[in-house]
Amino acid sequence: SFASVQKEARSSEEVEPENKTASGIMIPHLPIKVSMQAAEKIAGVSGKTTLRFMPHWLFHYVSSGEQTYKDHRVLFDGDGSGAINAINGLKIELDGSAVAEKEIPADSEVVKPKISKEEATDQIFKDLVTLLTKQVRIKQVKGDAIFYEEKVITPDKKNIQLDVISAYVPVWQVRGKKIVEVNATTGEILAIPMDEGVEIL
Repeated sequence: SFASVQKEARSSEEVEPENKTASGIMIPHLPIKVSMQAAEKIAGVSGKTTLRFMPHWLFHYVSSGEQTYKDHRVLFDGDGSGAINAINGLKIELDGSAVAEKEIPADSEVVKPKISKEEATDQIFKDLVTLLTKQVRIKQVKGDAIFYEEKVITPDKKNIQLDVISAYVPVWQVRGKKIVEVNATTGEILAIPMDEGVEIL
């Protein structure tokens, strides 16, 4: 099932941590594919570099059910996945299949979530209901007059099955003249730092 996080990540693609000290900490996370040196080059600043694991809520949903309104059947079939950053609540694309429960390097930091699983689940539910809500135009004929009725039809919450699990994204944080954060899986510079000090309103 979706929630059974793979134990066997494709280790060949992963970068071995520089120091071999075991941390003994196992968390579900994306693979580290960018080395510290590479991250510093990408960041373009020199300073103190730390590997930080940023908490996310990974979700997968399956929606079904239908509603009938004046002979119009509205279907709510759908499925999809995504993730919410558990610090700032931003939605991101995240490849859940790459997440594996593995030990993290000894000198890295695991950042605690600010947004609980319950809060994340509520938010995802709200977003899904909005996403799946349909607006229908129904043509009505009365005598010679033709008019259209617009009706907003919302899915029933009980027809949305939602799985939410914890997953961490490894991020190299380079603290120099400025702070630059580099995604340790993709090598992308984060436009919005994930640091707890950053409040996104």
